[in-house]
Amino acid sequence: MRSWPSLVLAAWLCIASGAGCSSGRAMPGDDDDPADSGAPPADAPPDSDRPPPPPPPPLPDDAADGPAEHLLIDDSIHPGGVWGEPLDFRMADYPLSWAIATVHASLLLRSHCINYSPNAVLSVALKESRLGCATPGSLSIPDGCFQIESTTAYVELQRIFGGAAGPGRFAAPHADTVSGDHFETSSLAMVHYLIFSVAMLRKYSTCPEAFFSHHPDVRTQQKVLSALYNRGLWWNSIPTIINDCANRDVIQCFNHDIATDYAHALVDYTKGLDAVPPFDGPVAWDDLEAYWRRIKPLYADADDARVLAALRRAFDASRGGAPTISFHGKIRVVLRALIEALPRLPTVDDAATGACAQSYLMGAACEPGGACPSEACPDDVPLPPDPG
Repeated sequence: MRSWPSLVLAAWLCIASGAGCSSGRAMPGDDDDPADSGAPPADAPPDSDRPPPPPPPPLPDDAADGPAEHLLIDDSIHPGGVWGEPLDFRMADYPLSWAIATVHASLLLRSHCINYSPNAVLSVALKESRLGCATPGSLSIPDGCFQIESTTAYVELQRIFGGAAGPGRFAAPHADTVSGDHFETSSLAMVHYLIFSVAMLRKYSTCPEAFFSHHPDVRTQQKVLSALYNRGLWWNSIPTIINDCANRDVIQCFNHDIATDYAHALVDYTKGLDAVPPFDGPVAWDDLEAYWRRIKPLYADADDARVLAALRRAFDASRGGAPTISFHGKIRVVLRALIEALPRLPTVDDAATGACAQSYLMGAACEPGGACPSEACPDDVPLPPDPG
């Protein structure tokens, strides 16, 4: 595999504004936000009195790199396709809000140095639920599209990022954010789980992000985080991965057939989906308003009017007088405005602080930033193509 160009490596290695190398499911299979992240100063006017942030300036080439429009996922993509049979995936067969959510989740992850494309986000749901979470009678309904379990993973998200016993990102019930067809909020819950995952890797490495970015295989981060998503954050193969597979395919250190298949599947699905034309279609204001309503249960602390105003300004600035915008060309512009209007996404340092409060991490792993450099991480750096 080819290494990243040094400049991209440096940018990707990360951390936003001195928050430490940022990136991070306590086990979907096994396995308090300590400070209000991004609260305004005490003398700041309330959200309702502040104007929404201006929309980001349009970029000349801001097209989303996914999700894919169509892919027949069969043995040519991954042995067994999806759940042992081919899946003729077409993004248009699913709600538009699901497509929006994949880009939203990808932007958030990339801003924290977790380099997941929209198709990488989609691949998790493909592997976990075969996208049957909205299908009556599907076994995936109880824990949703991303299979974040109510008694394990969701409880950990509440412990680390707040909720249940007090205010926090996951104060809403599991049934309102994860189970059934809640693809949108479930994908954002997965974002928080991956941030938590990177924080927990500090138990074994002072800077897990450096382990990922220095590795010769550019898919290392996705492989490791995929395995943790499947096996949990206390998986006994983690020390071996960090200590013995820094320069070779990390899957050789997995020592678990299910984790091996899981990681291979997610990488194969992502590569296949990334290689075909991306989804496009018109996005109307009603679609954006509906998306906000779908994710609102996670953001009870956001000012509704301010969020809608920010979305509207970005939408109006992007449509040039037309009644709709192009999903492929403009959805990122609008989503960046949404992200700016919402409470700040917790960093890996924030997740580490929460983990330390639970005694999951101790000692140097609880020090902000660890050994990671304080460099901003771009939100849209794609992986280089695999050599042909």
